[in-house]
Amino acid sequence: LLPWERFAAIHGLELLPGGAFRFRIVIIIVARQNGKSHLKREITLWRMFMNPRLRVLGIAQALSLARAQWTLCQETIQDSPVLAAEFLKPRNVNGDEMFWLKNRSRYAIKASNRRAGRGGSNDEVNIDETREMRDWKPWAAVSKTTMARANSQIWCMSNAGDDESVVLNQLRDAALSGRDETIRLFVWSGAYDDDTYCDLD
Repeated sequence: LLPWERFAAIHGLELLPGGAFRFRIVIIIVARQNGKSHLKREITLWRMFMNPRLRVLGIAQALSLARAQWTLCQETIQDSPVLAAEFLKPRNVNGDEMFWLKNRSRYAIKASNRRAGRGGSNDEVNIDETREMRDWKPWAAVSKTTMARANSQIWCMSNAGDDESVVLNQLRDAALSGRDETIRLFVWSGAYDDDTYCDLD
C-alpha cells in the first residue's frame, strides 16, 4: 500500500473496545488515478478471506464501473495460488453478478439506483464515485442493507464533488461538523497556498 492507503486502512478499520468497527461510514476523497480502487480491493478481499460468510455489495453510477472493480478482485485472487485455492465460483448473469469463496463470502455488484439494495443484507457496501449521487435514492437503498449486520461498513470512494453531489457533500459536512461520530472522512488534496501534496483529516 502507498502511505496514504496504509493510513486510510489503519484508521478506517479502527475498532471499539468491544471489537466493533468504530466507523460505520468511511469517506475517502482522492483525485483520480491515485489508488482508491487498489485500496478498496485490498480491504475487501482481506475481509472476505478472513470473515466467512461476509457479504459485500459494490455499486457505481454505471454497472460497468462496478464490474471493473469486481473483475479486478477476481483477477487478484487468480494471480495468487493460495487465494485461488479458496475461490468457489462466479455468476456472470447480467444484473445478477457475484462471486463466492469457499468460506461462503460473497461479492455482488449493482448499478447505483433506487433498486441497488435488493438482495438482502450486506456487511460491506462499496460506493464508487459517490460524487455522482445526485439524490438520496441510491443511498437510501444500499445503506439500509447494512442495518441488520452487526459490524457493517459503507466505504464511499470518490474524487472531489461539485454543487450537485448532494450525498457526498452532506456526508462530508456531517463528518467535519462532528455531528455523526460514526463517519470518518479522509481527504488528500493539494494545499490552497502552494503545490504540495497534503492530507486533511
